[in-house]
Formats: sequence, C-alpha cells, structure tokens
Amino acid sequence: MEKKGWTFPKIVSKISYGEENVVVLRIVGVKKLTREEVFNKVAKIISNHFEMDTDKVTDELNIKDDLKADSISIMEFVLELEDEFGTEISDEDAEQIETVGGAVDYISNNLK
Repeated sequence: MEKKGWTFPKIVSKISYGEENVVVLRIVGVKKLTREEVFNKVAKIISNHFEMDTDKVTDELNIKDDLKADSISIMEFVLELEDEFGTEISDEDAEQIETVGGAVDYISNNLK
C-alpha cells in the first residue's frame, strides 16, 4: 500500500503460538523526503489554499502577514499539512510556525 510517496510496512509472515498471533513486518522502500520535496508539497498546499501561484511561494513568505491568513485559515492550513505528510502538529508548535520556511523545516525535522 502506498500513500503520498511513502511505502507502508508489509506483512512478511504471521506466526501463531497457541492463542497468540505474532505478525512480522518488513519495512521496504521507506523514503525520507528531501527539504526541496517538502517545500514543493507545502508550496502546492499554499497555492491551493491561498489561491496564489506556486512560483511566488518562498521560504520567507509570512503566513499570517503576507497571506493575510486569519486563525481559521491557519488552522485549515495546518490540518492540510498534517493530512499531506501523515503527521500531527501540536497547537503549540503550529503557533510557532510563522513562515513557509518554518513550516518546511518543522515537517522535515519531524517526519519519521
């Protein structure tokens, strides 16, 4: 099963010991995204969410000030990031993300 560039573990074998089942997983092809790949995905989200050209998205772009994002838009943006990258961003961490570069760095550093 693949989702957005990630390969999920596959069951290699299932072993039964009486009433207990043991599942052996093998992780294959797990790919860590480069910062550039994360940036491109974030730029696409910003482009769609805030209706702007991806070419105009830069690391320095301030989400609140430059994009005129209100708290609801920011919350929706964070939820889109979580969905896209399969991660959770705490409210405290989300409040610290002010720029596109900040979002990209946070995701790059926190993807497992």
